[in-house]
Amino acid sequence: MKTSLTGALVAYKKTGQGWHELYKQICLLVYKFPKFWTSWDEDRCSEFFLAFHPRIPRLVKKFEPTYSFETYLFNSLRWFMKTFTENMADLEHYESWCIEESQETVEIEPSELGKEQEDDFDLRYLNESALELDEAGILKNNTLRRRILYVVLLRAADFSDHDIPRLAKLLGVDSDWLVGQTHEARSKIETKMKLREGLRERRNKYWYQLSKARKKLAAVCDSEQRNMWRRKADLLEDRHKKTCENLRKMSITLSHKNIGEMVNAPPGTISSGLHLLRKCLGG
Repeated sequence: MKTSLTGALVAYKKTGQGWHELYKQICLLVYKFPKFWTSWDEDRCSEFFLAFHPRIPRLVKKFEPTYSFETYLFNSLRWFMKTFTENMADLEHYESWCIEESQETVEIEPSELGKEQEDDFDLRYLNESALELDEAGILKNNTLRRRILYVVLLRAADFSDHDIPRLAKLLGVDSDWLVGQTHEARSKIETKMKLREGLRERRNKYWYQLSKARKKLAAVCDSEQRNMWRRKADLLEDRHKKTCENLRKMSITLSHKNIGEMVNAPPGTISSGLHLLRKCLGG
């Protein structure tokens, strides 16, 4: 008989065994949850999953079996969905405006766009056939393991330390070694990471100040006041646009040369491996 999710979680807390399968079941429920309540597309469901995902270990740790884990999880998801929906509405509004404005005034260099796309990986979209695991939960495909390692180092800024032990098991490498490697990778781009975070905060600040200025402009009737708020809105609009342009152009990934030095492989091997891995994505 199939074990309930609550039963599997209680067993895991007692024995420390079965996390991989338990984690997969919880992730699947989180990913599917919006489809029961919304008409969101796959991209939005993925964004919801990624936003909620860091909360999963904490929910598991805090859960007490006074009622089912499914109920506990769904209650958490309902509350989170409300905040997520509100945040995404604001985010969509200012990002769509920024894209439209930037396209009118900024010419995107093909070389920049190509590099940005080449280094944009999402490991959740690997073909299922490529994720065949052995009995120990390690990827059977040695070439795929090596290429995924390249991605982990490439996107070290976007992986948390909590992700590393799970990735290490998947890749069949020592967890402490992979933690050390990702920390080394982050140290090489630490300045860029801090700059990106600062730019994001500045972008958000300018957007909300701009929204406030536009509301004031729409509400006032006095011509002098309208001119003042129009000038302020124009200034904030220009600052927001420039900040968004700087974020778009910013590369936060580790160079292929640096990755090669870390894993003792030529940069060309890294580049070709990442290129071939892209063919496994989106399945």
